[in-house]
Amino acid sequence: MPQLERIYWLDRKIRAQEYPNARTLNEEFGITRTQAYSDYRFLRDRLHAPIEIDKKRKGWYYTDATFTLPTLIL
Repeated sequence: MPQLERIYWLDRKIRAQEYPNARTLNEEFGITRTQAYSDYRFLRDRLHAPIEIDKKRKGWYYTDATFTLPTLIL
């Protein structure tokens, strides 16, 4: 599964306040925990997403609801 598809899936889940995490990525895409955290870091470090971990909800969320993924022109 391409990383781009996983990133957009993560963004949709975060916006829906579903608090996705490495386990839900594994269940949806069959990737390893290491790959899931690589996607998390890609969002945070390369796309500058204000993403954090909510320990109570055991998942990821945006600290700034106005964040949007960069526009992709194909």
